Amino acid sequence: MQRSDPLPISVYVVSRRGHSGRVLVPHMLPAIQAIKSCIARIHTLELQIPIILQEQFTGLSSSALHSFTLNTMVNMGMMDYFQPKVYDIKSLTAGVKKMNLEVLAISRVLLSCDSLVDLKVVGLAVNFRMKILRQTPLIQKLVALTIPPAANSSTNNLVLKHLQELEFTFEKIDIISLEDDPGFLDCLILPSLKSLTCSGHARKLIQLLQRSCAPLEKLELHSMGTPDSHKTILALLPGLKVLSLFGGKRESIKEVFGAIVGKSLQKFTYECDEIKAKPNWSFVIHCLQATPSLQHLEMNITAAPSRLTRKAAIKLESEIWMDKDTVEGFKNLRAEGRRITIQVLSLEG
Repeated sequence: MQRSDPLPISVYVVSRRGHSGRVLVPHMLPAIQAIKSCIARIHTLELQIPIILQEQFTGLSSSALHSFTLNTMVNMGMMDYFQPKVYDIKSLTAGVKKMNLEVLAISRVLLSCDSLVDLKVVGLAVNFRMKILRQTPLIQKLVALTIPPAANSSTNNLVLKHLQELEFTFEKIDIISLEDDPGFLDCLILPSLKSLTCSGHARKLIQLLQRSCAPLEKLELHSMGTPDSHKTILALLPGLKVLSLFGGKRESIKEVFGAIVGKSLQKFTYECDEIKAKPNWSFVIHCLQATPSLQHLEMNITAAPSRLTRKAAIKLESEIWMDKDTVEGFKNLRAEGRRITIQVLSLEG
C-alpha cells in the first residue's frame, strides 16, 4: 500500500470462519492498523468481520471512500450479540455513495447515509430497514433481500423521490411471500421509479404502483400473480418497455400474451414451468403482429411430465409442439427485424 501511494485502493477484510470475534482480534489488529494508516486513499472498503472489531474503525474519516460493505454476520457468538456497546462509524461513512449491509445487530451500528445513492440490505427487520431509508434522501437504487418482519413493523409512509431502481426479493421464496411483510412495500411511495424487480404476491405490487404513479420502464416479476393481476399491472404502466415474467405455472400462454397485446412493450421475456397443453402458437403470432413495438421476445417453457415414453416425447416436441405453419409464422416476424428466441423443453425428452 505504501508503494502504490497516492493511488486510490480497494480493501477487503474477511475474517476466518469458525472463530469468535474475541479470538480473532489479536490476529487481525496488524492488518487493521495498516488499513487505518492509509484510510484517506481507500475508495472501496469491505468488512466481513465480527461486530466487536468495528471498534477499530470508530472515529475514522475519509473523503475518498465511495463504496462500503459491512457484514457482521460472520463469526458472531452469543456473547458478541448481547454486548450493549454501540459502534459509531458515521464519520467513516459520511461521503459513501454505495453501501451493502448484512448486519445482524444493526441497532448497535451508527452509520451516515446522507450521501447514499445505491443501497443493498440483507436480512434486516423491517423497522431497521425503514430507519435507514429515512436517512437516505438521495437514494436512487435499492436492493432488499428480506426475512420475516418484526411484529412492530412501521407503517408510516416514506417517499423516496429519487429512487429509480428497486429490487425486492426473498432469500427463501418458497416459504415467504409479500403477505409476510406488511411493513415495507406498504410504506413506500416511489414517484421516480423506473426499474423494479419483485417476488411474492401481486396485490402488494399493485398497491405500490397505484400510490407511486411512477414512470416505470422495466419490470421483472418472479413467481407471482395471475393473468388478471398482470393485466392490472400493465394497465398501470403505460410507459413500460421491458417486461420479464419468471416462474409461471398456473397461467396459459394465451392468457399471458393476451395481457400484453397492443401495449408499448419493446422486450418481453417469459419463463414458465409445467405447461400441460400445447401452446396456442397462432395466437402468440397474432399478438406479436398486433404489438408492433415488441421487437424482442424470449420464451423458455418446460412441458409437464406425461405418460408418453421418452421416444414419444421427442416426437411430441418435433411434430406437435411447433408445426411447420408456426415455424413459418415466426420466420416471417424475424424477417421484419424481430428478435425471437423460443425454447421448449420436455422433462422426459
